[in-house]
Amino acid sequence: MTNRPISTKKIFISLAAFVTSLLLLQLLSLHNGFPLLLADSKSYLMMGLKFLENSHWSNTYIYFVGKNIEVFKTLSWLPMIQNLLILSVIYSISRLAFSHYNNLKYLIVIAGLLFTALPWISNVIMSDISTTICLLIILMVINYKLSRGMYLWLCILFFAVASWHQSHIAILPLFTAFIICIKLSLERKYAKEQFLRIIKSIIPLFVLFIASFWLEKNILNQPQLHTKTKIQKKSKPKDITSGYYFVGVRMWEVGELDNLLATFCPDNAGNYLCDPNNPFQIKIKLNKAVDRKQENIEYQKFSSDNKEFALACLTIPRFYYALFKAALLRSPKLLKHTEIPDYYPLEGITLKRNLKRVSKKEWIKFSNSRQYQGSYIGPFISRYAIVDKIWWLLILPVSVLIFVYLRFKFKGQRILSNDMWITIISLFAAHIINTVICGTFSNAENVRYSARTIWLINLAIILLLLSFNEFRINHQSSQDETNRTDTLSE
Repeated sequence: MTNRPISTKKIFISLAAFVTSLLLLQLLSLHNGFPLLLADSKSYLMMGLKFLENSHWSNTYIYFVGKNIEVFKTLSWLPMIQNLLILSVIYSISRLAFSHYNNLKYLIVIAGLLFTALPWISNVIMSDISTTICLLIILMVINYKLSRGMYLWLCILFFAVASWHQSHIAILPLFTAFIICIKLSLERKYAKEQFLRIIKSIIPLFVLFIASFWLEKNILNQPQLHTKTKIQKKSKPKDITSGYYFVGVRMWEVGELDNLLATFCPDNAGNYLCDPNNPFQIKIKLNKAVDRKQENIEYQKFSSDNKEFALACLTIPRFYYALFKAALLRSPKLLKHTEIPDYYPLEGITLKRNLKRVSKKEWIKFSNSRQYQGSYIGPFISRYAIVDKIWWLLILPVSVLIFVYLRFKFKGQRILSNDMWITIISLFAAHIINTVICGTFSNAENVRYSARTIWLINLAIILLLLSFNEFRINHQSSQDETNRTDTLSE
């Protein structure tokens, strides 16, 4: 009977801590008076209003936006739900990372992350927050032994958001392979047992990964959506994912498309890319708004042929050299960015009309928002840059110096557990892998792609500092216990 009130109290305190963290992360939306919007947010809004299928943007995220509009008649719930999702993952990893977890540590983690890119990614109507959700889930599944309840929740969440961005097709498998290698190398003594546990946990996750992208291809392609196009009413839409298009674009930009086509075209003369009458600039540089649409019959042919080319490249050895070349030339441009995107005031008749379609008050709320008034550009960006420099020029170096000091002072003692080591290394690797993939295949100058994961490094720093404090407390407790034992023995 005595345990039940204590258990209820702990649940209440944990719930209070989580609600507090939600309010903290929601502060940016509250300060703005509206969810943050980027240029692509307008497209998600437009397609979500009508549940329109699209080959470039994620259909599962379009569905997510559309359902929020349908149920709540406002966009204001979108950032709150996104914040709930990412906080549930951060809360889970906080509980797993510390040997002596308490809610204060979790709140310190969240308080620290408020001064990073996290709020600027989780409070915007964009699918970018899904990348860090998936990366953290994979980290937890591989690195920690999870309860059935936590594993089930993480699997459901992973299935829901894995297909929110096409880049996950490359990022998530690479990150998975990296963590498995690190985990097995640091725990060689139990490598066999760990490998079997990892395989048992990760296979269901990647079955869900495939299922999520299958859903993305099928969730919005009901026949009635194509009645206004040249596509037959009952025909199944072709796979015209723009990701295949980007493979050709990047190969062309680094001067390798000629070499790849020389191997590809002899056996595929009918492919669009092998037509000698069209220069590569015409084949490759297509306008996103005008040409790259599923209603465009020519683009359907173009995209289908790009898919054929991209898949064939996997069997061409030169392609892997070209990938390395593209990564070397493009990804450093994105890796150097640690700032957040500029949140310019968005305008336009179409945006105004679509917001009014959500509800009559929606345009009024947006036009009164801080973003619309220009509060998140100009001097604000300069002030954010100061906080950004404090992280990289002060907090990170100090964290490294503290670690070096502790290693020398407490020689022979383990400062960090293997699990914490793997977590910190993996958080750094997660950002690098995301940035290299996006820098190689997407826009290498768009800071949005780096901002969506840069805060994982901030999270690693916070976990590291809290681990140092935990080590200090544990060491002091051990010393006190030794002194007490010595006193009793006398």
